[in-house]
Amino acid sequence: MIESRKLNIFRVIIFIIFIFLCIMSFASIILTFQSLFNLGENSDINIYNMLYGDTICILFSIILYKVYSVIKSLKSNPFIEKNIKNFKIIYRCMILITILDGVFTYNIPKDSGLIILGTDSASLDPSCILFFILAVLALTLSYIFEKAVEIKNENDLTV
Repeated sequence: MIESRKLNIFRVIIFIIFIFLCIMSFASIILTFQSLFNLGENSDINIYNMLYGDTICILFSIILYKVYSVIKSLKSNPFIEKNIKNFKIIYRCMILITILDGVFTYNIPKDSGLIILGTDSASLDPSCILFFILAVLALTLSYIFEKAVEIKNENDLTV
């Protein structure tokens, strides 16, 4: 009963964050389009950074929705094909975030002194490496769930 309550609280928190991120994504997309049409008036706006932010928000919204779907299935049976697909979608989104983060933040000089795959003037952001590790974790979870579904199906046939 306590685990069910904790699961419900976690699911509500994920849902609230998802709704907040969707609202922020929508507002950011509206501001991006508004600045696209007013580009002649304000030439100091960097459209690429705005589109980068919009894309990251959309990808994180997709990830949160898929995590919410996985958590929702934990009550009945988590080892289903839908969860395997959810983890593979999370993996693809995290790889896209890794690539975007690496491309858009590579040329920014770092003051922290932490140099990852770079030189003194530019390097990868540590968040890029973290996103890659999370992508590999999601892919690993999809393979684990796939193997669990196979074992569950074999056990169902045996009994």
